[in-house]
Amino acid sequence: MVDHAGDGAPFKNIDDVKRMVNKDIERIYECVDKKKVCEQAQFPYRLFGGEYEYLSEVKENFKRVVGKMEGTVMIVPESCTLYYVLERYGIDWWSFLYHDYPELSIKYLDALTEYELARIDNFADISISPISFTSDPIGVNDNLLFSPNFTLDVLLPKTKKLIERWKSYGYYYIYFADGFKRPILDEILSWGLIDAVDPFKSLAHMDVKKFRGRYPNVTICQPIDCQKLLHSGTPNEIRKATTRAIKEAEAKKIFIGSTSEVHPSVPIKNAMMMYETTKNFMA
Repeated sequence: MVDHAGDGAPFKNIDDVKRMVNKDIERIYECVDKKKVCEQAQFPYRLFGGEYEYLSEVKENFKRVVGKMEGTVMIVPESCTLYYVLERYGIDWWSFLYHDYPELSIKYLDALTEYELARIDNFADISISPISFTSDPIGVNDNLLFSPNFTLDVLLPKTKKLIERWKSYGYYYIYFADGFKRPILDEILSWGLIDAVDPFKSLAHMDVKKFRGRYPNVTICQPIDCQKLLHSGTPNEIRKATTRAIKEAEAKKIFIGSTSEVHPSVPIKNAMMMYETTKNFMA
């Protein structure tokens, strides 16, 4: 089996992965110490980060772009840990590494967490954006992606550190988790840190009405399905789905949007129906 890391190095066996992970950890902490952008701690292509040397430059460019947005609020660049691992090593090699070398795997996640904390400290400024955002690979449509023990005992405590840091600077916070996330909702919302949960995929059993009844003070984000409805539904079907979501949320604390993106396959008329329905409902 051969895989490739972000810098093109082939993985022929788990020893190759271990060597690369140790190098990544060293590079990450070096960047944390120097307040530099770290290629080994983020997605290869990113709107704010990849082309800069220092973390302070990320903030300055974000501020420059916000200044051109005429009042539109942009969410700060997202914070992640495990998503970066899966992007760089793939789920197979990560699973092998965690199974055989859990201490090294956790050391790697700790390094990524420290980098994200440094990035937050060098970016946080609610005058340019008051909304923070982190994302975790929690589930597929019907199940958790990883074991409950790993998700609850390893991954989420690190995410909580990031949320606490954003909140310490006065930010509102959106928690994004792909897929089936009902098993973790009570845990993450018990922290009292999360202002909104994102997205609400019906295919992943996220029911707007049930969520509103159980968590009345948490904002619901992005309940309009982009895999089938926005892609191939009729404008009338989208109008009905949008209206239903707003009503089931009791017309409060809900952000209407696609469950992922308004991707290139979504017809413009469908996307516009989602937005126009929302605007007209709230008028």
